[in-house]
Amino acid sequence: MAEPGLMQDCAGPVASGAVAPEDQAPQRGSGRPPGAATAVASATAAIGRHHFGLLRALAEGLPAAASWNRYVGFCGLPFDARLHTARIERLCRQLTDHAQRLGDREAALARVGLHRTRLLGTDVTDTANAANATNAKSATSTPAPDEDGRTSRPALPDPATRATAVASAPPLPSLMDWVDEQIATWQRSNPDFDPQFYSDREWRQLYEEAFGLDLGAAAPLPATHLEPDDEAAAAPPVAQGPDARREPAQAPAPSRQAQVDALNALDVLLVARPRMTDQCAAWLTMPVSRRLAHVGVVTLADLAAFVNLHGARWFRHVDGVGAVLARRLLHWLEPVAAAGAAPLQARALQSHSLARLARAAALQALEPDSTCGFGIVPLERLQVPPHLDGRTGQFRSPGTNVLDAQTDLQAVRAWLARYRESPRTLQSYHRVVECFYLFCVVHLGKPLSSVAEADLLAYRDFLRAPDPSWVSPGGRPERDSAEWRPLKGPLGASSQRHAFTVLASMFRGLMEAGYLRANPARGVVPKMKLPPSRIDVRRSFTEAQWSLLMRTVRALPDSAGLRRSMLVLELASTTGLRLIELATARTTDLRQEWIDGQLVWMLEVQGKGNRRRRVVVFDDVKALIDIHHADMQAAGTHFDPRSPQVRTLLDRADARSMGADSADGQGMRPLVGALKAPPARWRLDEHGTPVLGRGSAALADRFGALDPTALYQSLKRLFRRAAQVARERGDLVDQADAHALEQASTHWLRHFFANSLAADNVLPAAMQRLLGHADLKTTSVYIHAEERLMVRELSKMRRRR
Repeated sequence: MAEPGLMQDCAGPVASGAVAPEDQAPQRGSGRPPGAATAVASATAAIGRHHFGLLRALAEGLPAAASWNRYVGFCGLPFDARLHTARIERLCRQLTDHAQRLGDREAALARVGLHRTRLLGTDVTDTANAANATNAKSATSTPAPDEDGRTSRPALPDPATRATAVASAPPLPSLMDWVDEQIATWQRSNPDFDPQFYSDREWRQLYEEAFGLDLGAAAPLPATHLEPDDEAAAAPPVAQGPDARREPAQAPAPSRQAQVDALNALDVLLVARPRMTDQCAAWLTMPVSRRLAHVGVVTLADLAAFVNLHGARWFRHVDGVGAVLARRLLHWLEPVAAAGAAPLQARALQSHSLARLARAAALQALEPDSTCGFGIVPLERLQVPPHLDGRTGQFRSPGTNVLDAQTDLQAVRAWLARYRESPRTLQSYHRVVECFYLFCVVHLGKPLSSVAEADLLAYRDFLRAPDPSWVSPGGRPERDSAEWRPLKGPLGASSQRHAFTVLASMFRGLMEAGYLRANPARGVVPKMKLPPSRIDVRRSFTEAQWSLLMRTVRALPDSAGLRRSMLVLELASTTGLRLIELATARTTDLRQEWIDGQLVWMLEVQGKGNRRRRVVVFDDVKALIDIHHADMQAAGTHFDPRSPQVRTLLDRADARSMGADSADGQGMRPLVGALKAPPARWRLDEHGTPVLGRGSAALADRFGALDPTALYQSLKRLFRRAAQVARERGDLVDQADAHALEQASTHWLRHFFANSLAADNVLPAAMQRLLGHADLKTTSVYIHAEERLMVRELSKMRRRR
């Protein structure tokens, strides 16, 4: 019927007399604002410290909205000025009920601490009256039918109007007489009005609101049990009877300090402390607790573990929970988790950028060597004990070696340095070798130069089911973080093959360099029966899927981002460029030449193994490039002199010193560039305090080249959009297309280009050159000659019936 109560859904179970859940309550039309008549707490609801924090803030005169958001906002109930007065009234009544059940002293403290004069400030009343001013006419009019033909609930006059009417009103009518009078009044104006529109409980609440009564609560007890210091601030006894609570504000207001002291005393007496074993539904609103339950978070302990697992951006894994609610929730949960011996980690309380700055500030105050140690740490921070450094390794070759290495770690670094001209290969190899070396010295407790064949077999079992202490938590911990780990989880068959291929190459290189006298991988890796590395050409678009994708793109509203997406789709599907090649290609590599009597655009790119090749760029694609460059110029992302980085695979040593004019003249503008300036970044000021840098941050590339990851994510969003369009159509064929489009990535465009070449009978030699393959065998996987021969010959077979 209405929004969840403040204490019903963020502080305890609901009593049997509370409103039925939404899925059981009948649907009602619009009328009073949602929640205007909902009980704040049941008789058995637990009371939290946040409730008294809110009341203390209001008693001190703090703004109502800020106080609500600070103390109660964590449970997911937003502030509403129109409902605030009614909510505080109900909260005070329910706290009074709790106090009266405990004894006379608690009831007397409640009369002092819950005095309404300061709790119901004028800022909220004025805001609510202004918001309700437009409803003044409808407050006394006949309810009109809604869109479904039902009559909406009539709105009553605002509280100020009712208060004026009560002051000069004759003796109150009985509840039944008042209900009959209201029904008769509304039926005179609207004969279709249904008297059963309100339930008995709602008629009672309307009656109480109309005359400022609370018939469901007991009359206050006389203030005869106050301490001497509290007697002066206590309200005088109120007469018993139907008007017992008609005007509680007429009693003299206690002093501010007396009211705060009384709230503090009630805080100690009434508050139920949250425990980690409590269910989230006992402290959070039902909508928030349901969303958490969808991701397996049922108790507060589950919530703390979930936050620690995913870090500061944990809320991205919970639908319907945003950054503001997450921040308020953690502000409340942090002391609860600390008291429950399950404290929140620093990575959960700080953003990724602020945590990185904090680590940088801490490292500046330490000696460089003090950041190193022995354990599961990156190689650059690893200190190996003398008995594990490999100087006396079992398979160590005597004498010198061409790597000029004295220890295993020096030999590994020297071998990796051979690939410094291929950054992506170096990154991949470094990750594999780093994990294996740590496995040797930390897990096995032996030097790398003492590894035997049995150790390699044990390492494969380890990769299949790694120890949890070797697996990184959620997110991407920095290498200087204490939470860094070398693995993200168990490795699949293809990843295991890659790892052992790299290790076999390393051992072979160390042996050829004269550092080792035996290669343990030579006999064991070929016998591991690892799956062969093979290109999955099925990860490509069919012609129907490509047509659907292009129709979806053309149907979207025109924008600079859409034009860039169209350029990437056309460029990748007609040239077969890889993702890194798309992100690093520059206009200096694009030239117009006469070839076989045709004037064509030729693009030179550098691919795997530093192999260069040339591809043809069609004229319409070149036109899309020019349009995209005009968009970059308009967005101001075409050049940034503050950025020294130039992302390119081709050698341009002078590019870092070029200006905007010379860059255009020399053709350093990227084919695919950024269209938005980066957001401001956190930095440390002269006092070591994190502050947001003034002005926009520098571009990642001097000439506006787009980061490969950003380009990848942009295309993934586009593919998911096309999949949604296919799914909305509903037939089985489109459902299969939708599933394929959801799995698509940038490399599907390269496979689509290769499969299109093979389908159009392009010569294999030309395909090899266009795709940049080192071996024709790699190109042959797209040709499907064997499958075609098999299908053609199988058609000769006569079926036996």
